[in-house]
This record gives sequence, C-alpha cells and structure tokens, in this order.
Amino acid sequence: EILKNALKDSIDNISLTIDSIFDLYNLYLKYIDTDVMNFELNNKNIFNLSILSGNIILIIDGLDEIAGLLKEKFNLNNFVKSLVDLNKQLGECRIISTARDSYWNKEKDTINQIYVDVKYLFGFDDENVNKYLEKRFGKDVKEKYIQKVNILLKDIIDKRTKQYLPFYVNLISGVIETNDDINSLKINHSIKEYYHNEEVLDFLIYSILNREIVRHSFSINVSSFIEIFLELVANHGS
Repeated sequence: EILKNALKDSIDNISLTIDSIFDLYNLYLKYIDTDVMNFELNNKNIFNLSILSGNIILIIDGLDEIAGLLKEKFNLNNFVKSLVDLNKQLGECRIISTARDSYWNKEKDTINQIYVDVKYLFGFDDENVNKYLEKRFGKDVKEKYIQKVNILLKDIIDKRTKQYLPFYVNLISGVIETNDDINSLKINHSIKEYYHNEEVLDFLIYSILNREIVRHSFSINVSSFIEIFLELVANHGS
C-alpha cells in the first residue's frame, strides 16, 4: 500500500528495474519512515543473509498490483528466480506473496519454469456461507436475511468450483441489511452500456449502481455513473 500510494504519480522517475527481492525492498525503503527501520538491513548482503537463513519472514501482499504499477520496470522472471536462488543456499527462506488468481494464471508459464509452490484460496461453500451469515446477523434476525442472501448468491456462484467469493457474500449481505427487498437487487449478467471484463464483480457493480439509481431517483444511467468514477480515479487516484 505504501508503494502504491507513493509511486502512482512518480513511476516515470524510477530508473532501476526490479529484478530481485532486494530491489523491491530498496524501493520500499525510499518511501517509509527510516527511523523505525533497522539500518543494517539497508546492506544487500545482510538483507539477503537474513532472508536465506530464515531470520526474516517476508510477506509481499499484492504482487500483481506491484507488477501492474511498475509495468516494464518489474521483471517477474528475474524476481522469482532471485527468490529461488536465495532459497537454494540454505533452504530456509520464508517468503509469502499474494496475488489474484488471474495474475498467477496469466504468468503460469513463468511460474512453471521456476519451482514455486502456488496455493489457491478456496471460496465459501454453502456451509461456510451459512456459518458466516449466522455469525453476522445473529440469532434474532438471521432467518430474515439468510434466505434472501442465499437467493441472490445463486446468481454469482462459480459454476466450476461451486463456491462463492467471501467478498461477494459480504457485499450482498450489506445490501440486504440496508434494504431487505431482494427485488431491489437484480444481478444483471448482460451489460451492454460500456466495456467490462465479464466477471461476477462487474455484474455486481452494475446491479448495485442500478439499485441506487432507482432508490434515490437519480436522473442518470449506470454508464454515466461509471464515467464519473473513472474521471475521479484518473484525476485523484484510487
């Protein structure tokens, strides 16, 4: 998040290419409060030794966002190879990196060439959904909401895995909490007003925006809503 906020307006000013974990760490150091850091770790040899000996657990959250931010300045092949080479020395490296499934799938040729243990997080099955809803809504109102949430979830289940992304479950639960009329949220799987990725999240965003337009009697369509958000992001960032 620190890199994301710091680099969004200055990416063109970065001269180096990120080829290793130390390159990324060194870039990170430029944008944090160095008073709270161990300055010994500014040294590449000490940093690499700390990693390969397992003295540091390194977590890179959102590698796909870093890659998207740095674009051609980030070399995934060299970056992953640097991690593998470090681990070969003592076999004690403890490095975790997260990214969206779509990123790993897109880069699978690179990942397959260099051994990396990729774990995929499963979504919620029906049992997980019901446990979440019972905990969220409590005993007094759970029956009022659970059935309605489940009806809407049937429209966004992953047909291949038969699972639901927890984010979608949370999003729909919030919608139902503010207005428990399930007819107020129709999941539209056919969006023709603007270009989109044809993913569940696109359909949910469209449906929720359309719901708000109806609820508040806005004299605007969803396409115009999207254009407003795009302009805000372009001018002010995400």
